[in-house]
Amino acid sequence: MNPAFGLRICRWLLRFFPAAFRAEYEEEMLSTVAGRHSAMVRRSGASVVGFWTRECIALLRAAWRVRAREPRRRRRSAETQQKKEWNMGLLLRDVRIALRSLRRAPTFTIVAVVTLALGIGANTAIFSVVHNVLLTPLDFENPREVVAVWGEDENYSQLPVATGDFRDIREQSTTISDFSARYSTPTSLTGDDGEPEEVTVIWATANYFSLIGITPSLGRSYTEEEEDAVVLSNGLWRRRYGSDPNVLGKRIVIGGQPHVVVGVLPAGVNPNVTMLRSVRETNDIWRLMRPRWLENDDRINAWLRIVGRLKPEATVEQAQAEMNTIAQRILEVAQDNAHVGFRLHVVSIHDDIVRRARPLLLVLMGAVTFVLLIACFNVANLLLVRAQGRSQEMAVRSALGGGRGQLARQLLVESTLLGLLGGAAGVGLASAGISLLRALRPANLPRLETVNLDGSVLIFALAGSLVAAVLFGFVPAVRASRADLMTSLTDRGTSHDRGHQRISRALIVSEVALSLVLLAGTGLLLRSFVELRKIRPGFDTDHVLTVSLSESGRAEDGEQAMLFFRQFEEEVSALPGVEAIGYANRIPLGGGLYGGPWATEETQARGDTEEEGAFRFVSAGYFQAMGTRLLAGRFFNANEDWEVAIVDEKTAAMAWPGEDPIGKRIWTGALGRNGDWSRVIGVVEHQRHGNVNEDYNETVFFPEFRGWPGMQRYAAIRTSVNAASIGPSIRATLRRLDPNATLARMRTVEELVGNALAPNRFALLLIAIFAGVAVLLAAVGLYGVISYSVSQRTREIGIRIAFGAANSSIMRLVVGQGFVLTVLGVVLGIVGAMGLTRVISSLLVGVAPTDPVTFTVVAAVLVAVGLLGSYVPARRALKVDPTEALRTE
Repeated sequence: MNPAFGLRICRWLLRFFPAAFRAEYEEEMLSTVAGRHSAMVRRSGASVVGFWTRECIALLRAAWRVRAREPRRRRRSAETQQKKEWNMGLLLRDVRIALRSLRRAPTFTIVAVVTLALGIGANTAIFSVVHNVLLTPLDFENPREVVAVWGEDENYSQLPVATGDFRDIREQSTTISDFSARYSTPTSLTGDDGEPEEVTVIWATANYFSLIGITPSLGRSYTEEEEDAVVLSNGLWRRRYGSDPNVLGKRIVIGGQPHVVVGVLPAGVNPNVTMLRSVRETNDIWRLMRPRWLENDDRINAWLRIVGRLKPEATVEQAQAEMNTIAQRILEVAQDNAHVGFRLHVVSIHDDIVRRARPLLLVLMGAVTFVLLIACFNVANLLLVRAQGRSQEMAVRSALGGGRGQLARQLLVESTLLGLLGGAAGVGLASAGISLLRALRPANLPRLETVNLDGSVLIFALAGSLVAAVLFGFVPAVRASRADLMTSLTDRGTSHDRGHQRISRALIVSEVALSLVLLAGTGLLLRSFVELRKIRPGFDTDHVLTVSLSESGRAEDGEQAMLFFRQFEEEVSALPGVEAIGYANRIPLGGGLYGGPWATEETQARGDTEEEGAFRFVSAGYFQAMGTRLLAGRFFNANEDWEVAIVDEKTAAMAWPGEDPIGKRIWTGALGRNGDWSRVIGVVEHQRHGNVNEDYNETVFFPEFRGWPGMQRYAAIRTSVNAASIGPSIRATLRRLDPNATLARMRTVEELVGNALAPNRFALLLIAIFAGVAVLLAAVGLYGVISYSVSQRTREIGIRIAFGAANSSIMRLVVGQGFVLTVLGVVLGIVGAMGLTRVISSLLVGVAPTDPVTFTVVAAVLVAVGLLGSYVPARRALKVDPTEALRTE
């Protein structure tokens, strides 16, 4: 038989199958039959007629079975559809009933929704920060592959890399396909229609943008041949040039040198990665780092920040293992004290940026979780009280045929609606909270500009609302659905449900315990902040103004630049209210690092390794202007010999313990100044340059140096009047001396200290807000439980009063109940806080995570709050009329 004829017969037989079955399976069945025919042909001796006969009979049998099952399948499908419609109808009915029930109790609904909104809103706001800062990848091409390479030693885990070391890393690495380097410096921007302005210039290799995967939104990047080409940040382009697309090709003057604009970076993208000490840095202008700068074999001056891109098959762990080997080779080649303890550390760019923000964000996420739990416990208490009042309603529903499952479902629907309403209100509060976070702009919180209520955050808010609904609604729903029918109807809903009371009290104890943990964290952060304020940073904080300034750069050598600053110093010192003025290449707490290795004849004789220190170049009046105390010797004089130096007390104690450092010699190499050795003429108190709570390395001060045209200096001006009030006079003086000179970032030392303390203040503020909300919710919950208990015990209290009980005994009865619950919660909270407060130890300064004073004060505060929450119901109990109380029974 012809196979085609056999398939036509099979296709005709398939007409006996239902149409829906044929549409889904016809082609598959025909294909199967054809496959079996081909296999049969390959077997010798098979009967073709017999094969097609068997296939036709099999098709007829299958058609009979399918058609027999079809009515049953249709019935099942109809029943399933009817069941779905019935279930949907039941759900809509439950929703309508729940809405009517909530509308009839507006006070309860508003209190519950506001309580949940506080918890869900706080969680949503903090999660939006966690999601965008910690969980969202950077806006780079394949961001997982981009890594930072840092140097390490015994003192620092983040050190820039010297050019000689960078060359070895680039040549020997096999796991990283490409490297780029950069560094930043402040300088002046002139040469256009705008006012002279201080800008941050980022010097980067030509492959920097292509390596991290960023393309300018306007124009292009620079090439290795374009030493005068620059790329503007989007912020500078919008602020100074009004988003003018014709800025391309415009000639501007940076640091006294002409440059041409070739590109503008995209908005919302910050390519300023590899953040030293995780400090957010601005970026205004990008320009080419000269390739010849990277060709020298210098291994002392560490100033390069390195970024690389992993090969697709490589991992960070593999790159780290390779860098360990390369670091050992560098140590063998360098053979100098500057590399003692030298290591290389590889970290993904994302982790490098957020590593210091992660502990704070995780602590805040834990805090808002506690707030949400307290809110859920509070609403659960409200539902328990409401369920007791609705006992007759539940009994009537049960008598009319409502099963326990139906009653529990109805109450869970109400809880879900409350959760969704609270979530919707919480999203609004979260939006306001995000705006507050952006306004605060803590210095240790990167990528804050990317934080928003995106789809992932809204899904989190929805999930949080549903989880909260289950948390606070499950137990009250189950308890209410199990109400005894006869008891509820005969006792008219006024029976004292001991089960409800036990659950309510357990919830209140839990609320107090969670509140104590948050209050303990707040107290520890507050004490830490107070200790930070007590620390003297090595200078006076009152009546000192700091300004960042640079001359126009027209001078051909640094000598003229130094003369300009001296003239500025003389002019400003003559202004009314100015007591002293001095300047330096870096200002304390003003950002920027500059330093290197140092040693003394004594440390070299002892065989000690060289130490890493900070180097500062200052004018003669700098210490007097800053209010830094002289401990020994003398300050610099005008036109001081460059062969002298002043050290801080930390350097003196480390180099010459128990000795007089005056007259001793200190080595700082070419990085410190021209010449290796300097004679110590004075000792000053230690200045904290990086942060108030971090005691950075020792400091060596040198007399002012000529520098180069357009170099930035920081002036310190001591006044007898309000420091900020002399700002206009200083600006006018600078304009008179040089109209193209720049003066920016005019800040008082008080502002510098305040900015340095901003991360600690930010953590304290948020934890304090969350703790305050938690305590308020706990107090309201305690008040509700005690009030309900008083209403349940009205008959008992009336009898006590009728038999002559004194007001003090009634007060003790009611307040004592709240006192016991509060004390139980405090005890449990102290036990939990002893372990949990260790999580914030990295945020504490000068106080232990288990500080007994803080725990004692916090416990006393919570007990006082508990007594206050019990006092109002106790006062109401005193007003119970015995006659009315007995009559109601």
